[in-house]
Amino acid sequence: MLTLKELSDAYNENHPTHAHLLNRADVSNKELNVTKRKILQPYLEEQKLNGRIIIYKEKFVGFVLINNVEMSEKGFKANIQALDPLFQPYEHHQDIEGRKWKISGPWNMLICNDTSIGCFYVGWNIWPEAGYTKYIEKIYLNKGKQAAYIEVMNSKKTKGG
Repeated sequence: MLTLKELSDAYNENHPTHAHLLNRADVSNKELNVTKRKILQPYLEEQKLNGRIIIYKEKFVGFVLINNVEMSEKGFKANIQALDPLFQPYEHHQDIEGRKWKISGPWNMLICNDTSIGCFYVGWNIWPEAGYTKYIEKIYLNKGKQAAYIEVMNSKKTKGG
């Protein structure tokens, strides 16, 4: 199973028709949608996301339970349930723990870096690899929320800072 870093390294530098393929977004590019689906869908299927805890960033940064993961020719979607937040930037999200919502994005608007996948026009990011979640969990347990949050935000090339 390839890691997200290995996928990024392979496709961002060497793709014949799209420079920086996985870091590129274009809602009108149907070829890009097909190409990214061929790359990202098998990767995401291998991650076996349904029922797992992962790291998430948008309304807050923290641990979430991801369920009902669906992938189609149009894109990716899933249900998210907030668990323990590492950082909550907005006052109205102070009671986010336990809340549920949906995330989605078309393949051609998903952008990847070495550690996360995000939806360009919406602003969410997920860190889908179990090893990364365990790494952040270990920091959280040993050093606290602030240290875990800082590590997530400093993960290589985090989009949206």
